[in-house]
Amino acid sequence: MNTAKNRALSILAREADTAESSQMSQSVHPESASQPQVSPAEQVMNKRRHTETHIQTQFSSHESLNSAAEQLINDINMKRKENTQMIIEFKDSLDVQVQHTCREVEKRMFDVYEEQGKILQVKLQNLFIILDRISKLEMELKQFRRALGMLYQEVVTD
Repeated sequence: MNTAKNRALSILAREADTAESSQMSQSVHPESASQPQVSPAEQVMNKRRHTETHIQTQFSSHESLNSAAEQLINDINMKRKENTQMIIEFKDSLDVQVQHTCREVEKRMFDVYEEQGKILQVKLQNLFIILDRISKLEMELKQFRRALGMLYQEVVTD
């Protein structure tokens, strides 16, 4: 934005210098000093030409101001479009990175599940082996109590 502003100020400065230098040249070299006596009709014509030149310079100044302002607005709009495009590209890039990161996290999560699943499988197998052994021991204990109960019955009845 500063470059467009500087450009507009530069254009305005040139226009002002042009208008000022034309006025200076007329005051430094008045027509009466550089040329022989000018008739009143010619003086009116010269003043009219000078006024027309001054109006054209002012008109040119206004045109240059308008042109500079339009250029500034166009530059601002262009930069806004660039910023919008940059944000869109940034969002797209973030989407890609987030998707990649999610895939990596998901892959790592499944790897951990697999590792823990193997460990859990071994521990569950050991648990079932122990539970089977407990069941067998309970059965043996029942048989032993029954046998002991019968032995007691035999000892008491005899």
